[in-house]
Amino acid sequence: MNETQFLMLMDQPESVSLDFKRELWHLRSDDGKSKFIKDVVTMANAGRSEPAHILVGVNTGPGGARALVSLAHHADDATLQQIVRGKVDPAPVFLYRELTVRGAVVGVLSVPVSETRPHRITRDYGILRKHCVYIRRGSANEEATESEIEAMYRERFLAQQAPAPDQGRHLPFDLTALLARANDYREPLGALIADCLPVVEYYRMNAWRRWAVVQLEGIRSQGGFALASEIMGVPADDPAADLMLTRRRMVRLDLFIPGIPSELLELPLLLNEPIAELEQYVARVDAAIGRGDVPALRLRVPARVLPGLVEHLRMDPEHQVSLEIPGEAMRATVYGVRHQVIELLIQARKLAAEGEGH
Repeated sequence: MNETQFLMLMDQPESVSLDFKRELWHLRSDDGKSKFIKDVVTMANAGRSEPAHILVGVNTGPGGARALVSLAHHADDATLQQIVRGKVDPAPVFLYRELTVRGAVVGVLSVPVSETRPHRITRDYGILRKHCVYIRRGSANEEATESEIEAMYRERFLAQQAPAPDQGRHLPFDLTALLARANDYREPLGALIADCLPVVEYYRMNAWRRWAVVQLEGIRSQGGFALASEIMGVPADDPAADLMLTRRRMVRLDLFIPGIPSELLELPLLLNEPIAELEQYVARVDAAIGRGDVPALRLRVPARVLPGLVEHLRMDPEHQVSLEIPGEAMRATVYGVRHQVIELLIQARKLAAEGEGH
């Protein structure tokens, strides 16, 4: 999500797929953590056909007027994933990231459409009750009724069956199995995306095919700037040096520079590796130091590779700019790509149900 999309959502009313928070949940207490879990679970259990979002850093005043409030405290996706782990079954899929909107640091928690509802609480924790199923009705979070839970199980059972339009077609893929793999964070992304290529070919999902190829093989850059060829190198003692920067393989990472308007950085910084390499780097760090901070990647590039930055600061295009990509941005990229795979497969399931494809 970018700044424009955030502002557009701010103008929408709260609904089954949209909620607003003035500040982050209080994650140092069980009570605060349980409230966060409940918000995620209610969104995951809600019956909807589009991704849900919780915008954090939005104050709703008298008459419903909304204003941005820069976050006083911060969180990362890995920490939030850990809070939910082991307390909900099946674990809901979600992604949290922070961005700058009109000078305010805000957060976005996104929850894709779930095909594994109902998500039940596994133990008493804070305000949560064991075995309870929480659901979002309109803009309110409540306990699901038995009939609602039964409907979720029925929908889940039907979703796990092979789509009727595909029966007997001897397809080279199994959408149910692919969705199960996508929801398993131990499943390597490179192999998973490669196995999704027959899906996008079969259903003629051309935009998704281009996206998959980018993740598998890399791209030169967007906007005609071959940023990879401009990278001056990574110090040998840098923890990220084993990413082995080359010219032809890259994966996108959103770039944030404090004090610089985000609209000037629309051109993303590109690392010279496919998603599988970035995922392996994050996994190696996790194995070596636990799920702590992933070491940042430090680069020096000519200012001309970020034309908006040059114009805004009237900087010499040949001036060397030192950039530091936060380690959590790398981990968030890995999580984000997995969420996109899930969205791809959900769209394919809809096309299958409508009888699309060869």
